[in-house]
Amino acid sequence: MLSGRLLAALVFLAPIGLVACATDEDGAPEDVGASSDAITGTVAVGAELVTTARVNLREGPSMSDDVIVTMPSGASVTAVAGTATNAYYKVSYNGEVGWAHGNYLKAANAAPGADEGGDDEDDAPPATGGTFNGRKYSGVTMLWQGNWNFLVRCDSYSRAKGRVVFFCDDRPSRSFVDDGAWIAVPRANFSRSQCGGSARVCKGTKCIVAKIVEKSVTAGKWEGSTAVLKTLGANTGFSGCSSSYGTATGVTVTMQ
Repeated sequence: MLSGRLLAALVFLAPIGLVACATDEDGAPEDVGASSDAITGTVAVGAELVTTARVNLREGPSMSDDVIVTMPSGASVTAVAGTATNAYYKVSYNGEVGWAHGNYLKAANAAPGADEGGDDEDDAPPATGGTFNGRKYSGVTMLWQGNWNFLVRCDSYSRAKGRVVFFCDDRPSRSFVDDGAWIAVPRANFSRSQCGGSARVCKGTKCIVAKIVEKSVTAGKWEGSTAVLKTLGANTGFSGCSSSYGTATGVTVTMQ
């Protein structure tokens, strides 16, 4: 039987353990706070960001929302929405779209903060430069490929499956299809090895980094998601399967 003194000590220590477990904020180590160059305010849609600590990508903008994946420090993510909700930013990471706390995000081309423990951030490409030294395609016409509703309704293969199906991804999430930055490469320029890769898509000074998910169904034309076309300045939408719209001309695509 436990002595009265030992029992009292255990009762005193138990709440301390509970408090220590609860201090892990948003998947980051307990001793990590906001970095000195953490993003605040509005960011450009398509901007490349970098995580400054281990942080959760959540299904919604709060700690009560489910975790999709825990991103490592130094991970490269792309802004899907420009404004924060509850200090969370909507971003895409490895094909998943979710919410990450702004305390642990910085611009990809920002210098490492003095309070950050490592230099992993230097490995991520900045939005306007980076390591996109592959083949460049100029004078591209980029068409809107559609959103989830359009593709499930109007693409015969997706309609048969009851979900969107890309050549490189048989089961993309609806949030990625609707909000993520992705493109389809013309058949003449496409190879399977490009699947999952990325490209920098620009029109003038407007640029976005997009994931390669498919070969284009329109001969000789590139196709992109809503996020890509809107970044390039095009309006997107449809009123029927034969009346979709959204086209950007004079586009440059640089493969990674």
